[in-house]
Amino acid sequence: MTFTRCVRLAALPLAISSPLLAQQSPEKAGAADLARASDSILAVNASQYGVSYPETFVLMQNRRGLRIEYCVDRSRLQLWTSPLAGQSLDYRDRNWSNRDDHTAVFERILLPGLDLAHFRGADWDPFHSVLRFEGQTLHLSQVYHQPAVLLWLERAGVVDLKAAGGDRAVARDALGFVVHHLDRGRAFEYAAALGPGAGRFRHQLVLDEGRAIYARAEPAAGQVLVLAAGLEGEGAAETAREAATRPVSSTLEANEASIASDLATGRFRLKGRPEMQRLLELNRRFALCMQDEGGSATGA
Repeated sequence: MTFTRCVRLAALPLAISSPLLAQQSPEKAGAADLARASDSILAVNASQYGVSYPETFVLMQNRRGLRIEYCVDRSRLQLWTSPLAGQSLDYRDRNWSNRDDHTAVFERILLPGLDLAHFRGADWDPFHSVLRFEGQTLHLSQVYHQPAVLLWLERAGVVDLKAAGGDRAVARDALGFVVHHLDRGRAFEYAAALGPGAGRFRHQLVLDEGRAIYARAEPAAGQVLVLAAGLEGEGAAETAREAATRPVSSTLEANEASIASDLATGRFRLKGRPEMQRLLELNRRFALCMQDEGGSATGA
């Protein structure tokens, strides 16, 4: 049985109480008062874009502080980073990226053509999701013990990256793109690296100081693209390059070995309910991904 968890979330109503209604009994609250109260109702969407219409997106979480979202409507992969996961339990670190304020890994990551019009379904897993589109299949995974995301396509494709204006280009070559980014007094390093294969990066020819920096990765079929983030000095570029040079199968096997070890305790069996057992195990994996390596719970 295949569990598909492509999340389509509609706007959630958040009722804001009216001071006028709070002071009066329901019998004395007239139609005008009720109308004023209804005007204060806010539409809150679970998507980080804040739009009031439903969007289709896939959410995942990395245990080293990366939030992973692919918004199908926008063909956009968005990564948020919260630094020092597994090292610091300070609330300022663990809640560094949230819906009000977040540090995006690269300003924009787009996968042209992999949009809602061509979307055909998904096999969701918190550590390796597969999104199926007309003529293309996208894999999203991660490195379990490192702040790195793995992306590969079953046919040749493109991934467009934009670094924010003011970012500093550190490396731009055929197999990589590295920038330094400042946000709220902290210096971050973002890196993208292609693994072995025929695909290469195309880079902006001329850079203008203070303006955005663009790069396009053109991975061949099955060629992995690794996106990594960290504070300057933590070696995000090295993390991306090393993860890119490893076979994807080796990374996935290592991930599963670590996941099995971390989920070895607290397991119970449901007799005669294999479909519910699979659902239970999937949710145990989901609960695990929501805890960073320091044991702090995170939220999507």
